Amino acid sequence: MTKKDGLISSIEAAKLLGVSTGTVQRMVDKGELAAWTTQGGHRRIYKESVEKELALRKGSKSTAQGQRASNGVVGESELDLVLAHSTMAEAQKLETTVQKWGIPLTTEVADDPMALAFLCASKHPRIVAMHVDEPKDADLTAFGKLNEFLQAQGTELVILTSKASLEAVTEALAPWNPLVFVRTPGLEELRGFVRGNLRRR
Repeated sequence: MTKKDGLISSIEAAKLLGVSTGTVQRMVDKGELAAWTTQGGHRRIYKESVEKELALRKGSKSTAQGQRASNGVVGESELDLVLAHSTMAEAQKLETTVQKWGIPLTTEVADDPMALAFLCASKHPRIVAMHVDEPKDADLTAFGKLNEFLQAQGTELVILTSKASLEAVTEALAPWNPLVFVRTPGLEELRGFVRGNLRRR
């Protein structure tokens, strides 16, 4: 199979979507992208499904911009990325990692829901990256309210979690279907997502 058959590699799909290849593989597993597996076990992604995903994202972005305007949010965001963790030390570690990317970003950290809500309400960040371990039932109601609030102002919410907790966290947050990235030492998946978001400015 070749590109002429409408198939592209996972690497090419990742570049088009502005995410990592690991995220592309998970999108295939979740049925968000259509793929064909070669006899050698390599996945080839149908370019049409990538284009549909890009169109959906474009529509979501337009909707978010409309929501921002309807909620009195005008112009560019003052803040690119908020890194949220239940402890300040860990939130600052996340920020230190992000600063090593070499991408020009404005960042803030938050270690509790009130601080996060204040940052989002006052600075309208483009992206909130929140670390979640194993959410308890009590946390899900709060997460739903936060997700609704961020959507209303056009902020994208992504989740960081450990590899061991990936399945449990993804399942627990399934009603809201957020992007869930494994927290690696270099936060590579988040970096790919942020780069893609910046390119769509």
